[in-house]
Amino acid sequence: MFCDAASPRRTYRKPRPHDAAIGKALAALGQSRLSSNMNQIAKAANLGTLSVTPELSEELASACADIRAMRSALVEALGLKDQSP
Repeated sequence: MFCDAASPRRTYRKPRPHDAAIGKALAALGQSRLSSNMNQIAKAANLGTLSVTPELSEELASACADIRAMRSALVEALGLKDQSP
């Protein structure tokens, strides 16, 4: 009736005191309008309504990299696996 080959139980780690604060920071980053604002800038650039200089292009790429780095650092600090592309 019962199978001898039961799957092992998943182990859970005990949350650290700062995990809640890190989780809140990650949630705030996710709920911020950063991605929406970056999308609006990209749309304006594609429509030709935003004059994109090489300097602006470099600054935007740097801002995107900074946002990705912040997210990755927060995810890593929580001990989670980063599933972003």
